[in-house]
Amino acid sequence: MKGRDKLKVLIVEDLPTDVELVVRALKRGGIDVEWRRVDTRAAFLDALDALSPDIVISDYSMPSFDGMSALKLARERDPTLPFLILTGSMNEDTAVECMKAGADDYVIKEHMARLPFAVEEAMDRRALFVEAARKSVQLSESEEKFRLLFETSEDAILLFAEGSWIDCNESVECFWLLSGADHRRESGQILTSKAARRAVFGRGGRQTDRSCLHLGTAVL
Repeated sequence: MKGRDKLKVLIVEDLPTDVELVVRALKRGGIDVEWRRVDTRAAFLDALDALSPDIVISDYSMPSFDGMSALKLARERDPTLPFLILTGSMNEDTAVECMKAGADDYVIKEHMARLPFAVEEAMDRRALFVEAARKSVQLSESEEKFRLLFETSEDAILLFAEGSWIDCNESVECFWLLSGADHRRESGQILTSKAARRAVFGRGGRQTDRSCLHLGTAVL
């Protein structure tokens, strides 16, 4: 992972020899790691807080803990935390069970060379998710700024959708001495302020396709 700090890996495994295989495989794949091993529920929960891992790699079956339980706990803490299941063998039903439970991938220990690729893919998916979430927040903030500007602007602003006048701000009402319930679309139907805002912003607060006519005081 070029250009990335050490990857913090939480390894859920009861056998130290298997942990060595995991760390060696990651390093051979060019991944510089900071790691911690746990094999109990309590230690796992403590490590989630103390290490704040970038990814969890867990054995599927252990004497006092198991990968599915670790996966459930990890998802409760952070639904986006990359999580890989590592196992000595796996049938199709078990693989499906892991993926349905939210695991990003699974790796059979005999094919440890695939581990770095599985880690890279899981981290890339996490990065895409984080970027999409960031853009969603930016869009929401932009829509809220537009809403605030529309409602508080001293200039008269008319909103149109599909050729029809669907809303105006209070400045239009002041200039034209009309109340919100008196604005009519070309069809002649009364468009109340509540209905207009639903048409413009949608039920979930998202803006629909629209055009905007801005009327400065000089025009009026």
